[in-house]
Amino acid sequence: MKNHKLLTIISLLVILWITRLVPHVPNFTAASAIVVFLGVIYGQWKYFIPILLGYFACDLWITNFVYKSDSAWFGSLSLAYLYIPYIINFIISKYLHSDHKISTMGIVRLSLISSVIFFLVSNFGVWVTDALYPKTISGLLLCYWAAIPFFAYEFVATLFFSVSLFSIASVLTSKKTFAFELQ
Repeated sequence: MKNHKLLTIISLLVILWITRLVPHVPNFTAASAIVVFLGVIYGQWKYFIPILLGYFACDLWITNFVYKSDSAWFGSLSLAYLYIPYIINFIISKYLHSDHKISTMGIVRLSLISSVIFFLVSNFGVWVTDALYPKTISGLLLCYWAAIPFFAYEFVATLFFSVSLFSIASVLTSKKTFAFELQ
């Protein structure tokens, strides 16, 4: 990994941890935006895996020190439903922008796609693994209905942090490795 790429990964890990640990509106973190950014800019698993491991380490920290409980949530299947959307979103970002270029509308599109995928998969996981909702189509729809406010936060956060990350990268890079234009 080249020095600037290593610095980018470390910076993204710091942003990820800060936005997850500082008190915030539910789902208002940089996690999805970081995944989209990495998929577009680098598009290689060797850059995504450290972020996924950093997310996992942050989950360990949160479940053991911030919101410590005797719950078995951390080792449960429900955790997989939080990581699967990030993997899917990395792949989508990687293949939709394999030329490492993105426009303003591309950022909006990927922010919406990644938020919808996170919403659908993570809330499906809540429905599957939690006893709160009946295991019927009505129960699944109720689960999605109850999560709509969280979707709005997720989308706004992903859009905000995506625009921020791509804008910062555009300003900091002297090489035209990607094109980002505010139109």
